[in-house]
Amino acid sequence: MTPIHHPLKSAMDETRRRARELRRNSTEAEKALWRHLRARPFGLRFRRQYPIPPYIVDFYCPSIRLAIEVDGDSHEWQRDYDEHRDRAIQAKGVTILRVGNDEARLDPGSVLDTLEKLLIQQRSKS
Repeated sequence: MTPIHHPLKSAMDETRRRARELRRNSTEAEKALWRHLRARPFGLRFRRQYPIPPYIVDFYCPSIRLAIEVDGDSHEWQRDYDEHRDRAIQAKGVTILRVGNDEARLDPGSVLDTLEKLLIQQRSKS
């Protein structure tokens, strides 16, 4: 009997495959930021190259539904795509924090400072 392939399952499999590939080929900026995020700042657990179908975000914290995106030079010419992508991800209840490549690579502590401010804002709202 031939197995039946569900289109959503194969799309999810492809998204997961792509996420694994992105984890293996992280940029220097992503690696630098990951060294800080993997230490569970503020008690938060982050995941790298996390699928939020049909997209993949650079870092994701499920407990507070926060995605962190590291923007390199290519994002300058794909601003419309990024805005569309952000709206689609935000529609799923995810907050997105965008940081520049240089900030993530050269000053990841400032990203953690921004994350702390975001946490304080979120907690003051609830």
